[in-house]
Formats: sequence, structure tokens, C-alpha cells
Amino acid sequence: MEAAVYLTDLKRLRVLEPFFGEARSVTEAARQLGMKPNSLLYHVRRLLALGLLLVAAEEKRPGRSIRRYRVSADKFFVPVEATSARTAEELLARWERRLQDHLITSALLASPGASGPWGLLVGQDDRGLLRVTRVTRAGQSLLGLDPDQSATLLGWYTGLYLDFADAKAFQGELHDLILRYWKRGGGQQYALRVALAPLLGGDLPPLLNV
Repeated sequence: MEAAVYLTDLKRLRVLEPFFGEARSVTEAARQLGMKPNSLLYHVRRLLALGLLLVAAEEKRPGRSIRRYRVSADKFFVPVEATSARTAEELLARWERRLQDHLITSALLASPGASGPWGLLVGQDDRGLLRVTRVTRAGQSLLGLDPDQSATLLGWYTGLYLDFADAKAFQGELHDLILRYWKRGGGQQYALRVALAPLLGGDLPPLLNV
């Protein structure tokens, strides 16, 4: 159960990241994570006891030797029943809440006019569907699409009607586009959330919320 906690909790999972792909000392991993070595050493000892880390190499030297650690497997499978979540929906919701909170806070802070009063402008789009837009009190959009504004995009689109073939094509194009930019790398870390699913049941109105 504790091993599953490390693998399904974003904050704890972070301490495993430096040990994938390359063996590292506690000092090297702590530097990458921006942590103090003593703080990381506590997690390393727990991860060793849980079998998630192993000692990959040990450099002998006068005094204390330097150990380098790596993950015990390149990939870990965590079944839902091994976690404290009662259902798959509950486990997914935990991930979503933490990531969503970070995404919303970051997007709002980076939005133009974020420091001033703003609200929601409710109306219709050209198709007659509901449109809810984040705007300042003066009516300025907070989308941030101007060339000199931060790159932010935060919205829900429940009024998207597609045939199955178009939905599959859209799914594939989005996936390929994300991978293309993922491989480029760059100087600023971004959070991106993309979701697409047929709406089954519920009472959501056709909505463009940006």
C-alpha cells in the first residue's frame, strides 16, 4: 500500500523522477529537485525499503562511500485495488484535483488583467450556443491571445458535435500535435490539460467556456 502511495501521489512521485534512466547520488538528485539532501535522504531510505529504489553503484573513498541509486524497474504498474482509492474514478479524481488546482492558479496569474477585477461574460456565440468568457470589468478578454501576452488557454467546450470519424481524426491530430511540441523542449515549463470524451448522460448544456 505504501509503495502505491508513492507512485500515485504527485508530490511523493516527484522524488523518484531523478532516479529513472540514470543512477544518481542523493546529492545529485537533490540538486535536480531543488531539495536539501537530508530531506531527500529520508525518502530514499523509504523507497529502498519499499523496493522502488536499489543501489546501482557504490564509489569507495576515504570516509563515507558514495552510493548511486536508480529505480528498481523502468516502469511500475499500480492496480487501483493497491491504492487507498475505492474506485478508479476516485483515483483519477485525486490526480485531477491536484493538477487542476495548479493549472487554474497558474493560468489566472498569467492572464492579462489578472490583478484587476474580472468576471464572467455570459452570452451566445454565432451558432446560438452558450458562451461564457472570462473578462475584466472593462470587457477585456483574459484569453491572452495577443502576441505579447502569456500563452494561456483554459476552457471547456461541451458544444462540440462530431461524427465518429471526425472525433477520431481530431483525437489523433491533438495527440500528434502535443507530442511534436513536447519533443522540442524549451526554457519555460507549461501545464497542458486536454480532454475529449463523448458526453454520456448528465445535463450539461452545449457550452463554450473560455
